[in-house]
Amino acid sequence: MSTSPARLLLTALAMSAGFPQPGQLSAVQSDGDTNFMVFLPSNWRAGADETFPVLLYLHGGGGVKKPERVVGQALGRILSGVPPKGPGDPTFLGGPAWPGAGNEEENRDFAAGFPFITLIPVSNQRGWQPQFDNLMSLLDNVAVKQLQGDPRRVYLAGQSMGGNGAWGLSAANPGKFAAIAPFCGFYSKSEYTMEDQVPAEDAGFLSALKDQPIWTFHAEADGVVAKSLTDAIVNALRGAGAGENLKY
Repeated sequence: MSTSPARLLLTALAMSAGFPQPGQLSAVQSDGDTNFMVFLPSNWRAGADETFPVLLYLHGGGGVKKPERVVGQALGRILSGVPPKGPGDPTFLGGPAWPGAGNEEENRDFAAGFPFITLIPVSNQRGWQPQFDNLMSLLDNVAVKQLQGDPRRVYLAGQSMGGNGAWGLSAANPGKFAAIAPFCGFYSKSEYTMEDQVPAEDAGFLSALKDQPIWTFHAEADGVVAKSLTDAIVNALRGAGAGENLKY
């Protein structure tokens, strides 16, 4: 397979910048504006002409300024290839271990087959909104230009504060993401507020997202972010014309 000199140079720079070996999650690093971790698929090879889908994953509020928590839960935990944690894990939040949380082998198998170049930024503040420009720069300059990410297959997911960020970042960049998956998220009228409805005057939010492929989730018993906040977004989008592209 042929490889252009420009591609070889960019990927050589990427590896020298401390990006991980394929199939591994990196330590925290920085592009100058954003701290982040990166995961490369097991079949990723520097300099190859093959491109890969990209996932930008936004963590929740518990990870603000705490990268050990970002890698200690949810997707970061799984891609690190160590045993899952859940509520009450004695090495994380205290209390008895969470039964049925899986095992290290399952996480290693998941990471080995995970096909996405994955960027997991670490926020230094509550709310992702002030960081939207930096996040888009991270996608373009790191995932696409340095790591062979396919700009047509860029996906976005986020949890809680990250779910809020996923809704907002996608609305602010219509057409950028192939699909988004916010879970236990919420709508913000300003930089970081929890609103129980999407106002009709926010036509930009509704028009940007009504045709966006979306799969969103929210637990009925969520005691931190009420499920009604995702209900409000889904109802507003359906009222604006969203159809089968919106799954909930």
